[in-house]
Amino acid sequence: MSFICKQLYSVIPTKIILLNDSFRYDDISKHEKSRTSIRDREHYLGRECAKKGLIKLGLTDTIIKSGIYGEPIWPENSIGSISHSKGHCFVAVTKRETFESIGVDVEHFNRMKVASIYRITHPLESKFIGDDLERATILFAIKEAFYKAQFLQSKIAMNFKDLAVEINLTDCSAAVKWIDPKVKIRPNSFFKWKLYFEFNKRRVYTICYKE
Repeated sequence: MSFICKQLYSVIPTKIILLNDSFRYDDISKHEKSRTSIRDREHYLGRECAKKGLIKLGLTDTIIKSGIYGEPIWPENSIGSISHSKGHCFVAVTKRETFESIGVDVEHFNRMKVASIYRITHPLESKFIGDDLERATILFAIKEAFYKAQFLQSKIAMNFKDLAVEINLTDCSAAVKWIDPKVKIRPNSFFKWKLYFEFNKRRVYTICYKE
C-alpha cells in the first residue's frame, strides 16, 4: 500500500478500497508510443487498478463498461471512481450497500497556471486561494472529486463555479459551503459529503464520498 493511501485511511473508512499505480513515460518505446497513445495507456492502467479493487471487495464481476460520457459503469453492487494524470492513476471502489456515491481525483502540481485560477475559483474561495498555484491545484482536485461523486447521483455536469468549498490545510479536509441550486443538493445535506486530500511534492490526491 502506498504512503498516500495509508495517510487517507487515517480519516476515511477502510471499506473503501484505494489503489494507485503509474508507468514511466521513459519506459515506453517509440514503437509503443506510435501504436498506443499515452491516454489509452492511462485508461487501461486505471481500469486494471479498479478491477484489482473489485477483487479485493470479494466481487466476481469485474467488468467495467463505459457510459455515454465515458464514465465507468460499475458492476452490480459496487461503485467507484478512477482518475489519471501524466502516467499515474488513483482509484477508489466500494460496495453500493454502504456508500451512496464516491469520487476521486489526482493532479500534478506543475500543471496549474495563474490564468486558470479565476476559471476554477468561486468568489467565496478567492481570498483563500489568491494567486497560490499549489492551493489552486488542491481546489481543482477537490472539485473534480466532488463532481464525479455527485454525478453518480444527479447525472448533472457541473461547472467549477457551481461549487464553493472551504479548505482546511491542517487536517487535509474540505467542507461544502455552497452549491448551485440546479444540482438539487439541499444545504442541510452538505455535511454528508465528505472531502479529504493528501499530497506529496508532485501530486495531490482527493476523495469525496457520501455514506
